[in-house]
Amino acid sequence: MRITEQSNPITASIDDQPIPEMVRLIGLAEQEIFGSKPWGPALRGSRFVKKLETLRERIGWTLGDDGGKVIIGGAGTSGRLAVQAATLHEDARVVGLIAGGMDAFITAKEGAEDSAEAGRRDYLEALDNAPASVYVGISCGLSAAYVAGQVHEALKKPGATVAVIGFNPLEDADTRPLPEIGGNFKELLQQLETTNHGVLLNPVLGPEPITGSTRMKGGSATRIILDILLGEGPAGGHLETYARLQETLFRELNLADLIEGATRSLTQGSGIVYLAGSREGLMTMLDASECPPTFGSRLTQVQAFVPPKFRKVMPALDVTGLLFEEALPRDFSDHMLIPVSFRPRYGWPLGFEPGFPLFLPEQVRAELAEMPLSWRTTAQDMALKWMLNTFSTCSFIGAGKVFGNRMIDLRISNLKLFDRALRIISELGDVTQEEAGQLVNTIILGEPVTYLKLPEIVKMTARRERVVPTAILMARHGLNAIEAHRLLDQTPILKHCLA
Repeated sequence: MRITEQSNPITASIDDQPIPEMVRLIGLAEQEIFGSKPWGPALRGSRFVKKLETLRERIGWTLGDDGGKVIIGGAGTSGRLAVQAATLHEDARVVGLIAGGMDAFITAKEGAEDSAEAGRRDYLEALDNAPASVYVGISCGLSAAYVAGQVHEALKKPGATVAVIGFNPLEDADTRPLPEIGGNFKELLQQLETTNHGVLLNPVLGPEPITGSTRMKGGSATRIILDILLGEGPAGGHLETYARLQETLFRELNLADLIEGATRSLTQGSGIVYLAGSREGLMTMLDASECPPTFGSRLTQVQAFVPPKFRKVMPALDVTGLLFEEALPRDFSDHMLIPVSFRPRYGWPLGFEPGFPLFLPEQVRAELAEMPLSWRTTAQDMALKWMLNTFSTCSFIGAGKVFGNRMIDLRISNLKLFDRALRIISELGDVTQEEAGQLVNTIILGEPVTYLKLPEIVKMTARRERVVPTAILMARHGLNAIEAHRLLDQTPILKHCLA
């Protein structure tokens, strides 16, 4: 099994822990991106750092050339981080691409990452015959067909630098056939490695705190890598700075009251509303958009609202309906309202009591103040990402959306998540993966065997809620789908149903 899909022993029983211990365990798992005994040096590996510096030099040369372009592409969280990086660099020649288009920055698009042809088209449109280019594809598991399509096309460009960021060894890259490129992702990366201008950045980070949730460690490492590639100063210095910042943040975090309140709000059927400034809005939108695919939450359960001036930060993103000035556009009196900022901020221009504010701990702010100005803003973003990820993850753990450290209510919106869902059903339902597939087909189609192609099954499954816990109950208790649904309606937390 790929490392990015394995269970992390640090968090194996995180769902049974009190909130301060949940936070500590997530911090320990995240710390592995800077090196650990089980997984090696990770981002601090000398060979990796050398390749990182080489790629940054090539990016500098490309942007120094009239008309040169840097294109960064990815799906899901990786695509959102690609778009963020391009936006924050403020150079029109740095372009971010996300599978499903800009709308997918806020709302995940089913099946978007599974199309190599869509990736190819987006890449060619962004390239627009630029005379020199660097392409950076991001696929944490080395599996996204969307990225494979872009890599395949970029490798055809004479003199183009082509890089891929991922966090599995090359031998574990995906081997699913991709007819659009005449091969698979693994073969494509093997070709990349033999190309003079090919760069594979794949440090091993170890498994995610929540199994397979690459929005966490994978997303953190990706953001750090992109900051270094598009920033100033030595890569090693950046990495040491981020490592100290991460350690300080998790030592100082005190989120118990916030998480308790958010858990209550989620379990009562309402939700969470982030209220953020323009810069902070980039991170709150990222966190909110990741909750439906990760935890199966409704789109309205975690939302991020930003001031009108946010449009200047990301003009290509349609934030209609997500703006606040004097008041929110809708009544959220039953939701937990959370003003988010880098530092304590008073006088939010809202006509209501804003609930619990979320801002970086004092010691973290002091550490940030000592950094060079060119590093400070990106480091602030990174600290806020860690804090928001931890807050939302622990809140959904409390709401019963995690069993052990597995995301049991994930929304199955692409082939990668379908495979993950079958593994979870197999492990927790004590059945084979083939039997797990039959259970899913029974839930979706009413019969265990189907002649529909897998992408069609995924499309149908993506529109159904609680498929994984329903299948687990069917396996463990011998129930049919209707009986399992009824039990979940009566007892929404799966662990309680299995007790």
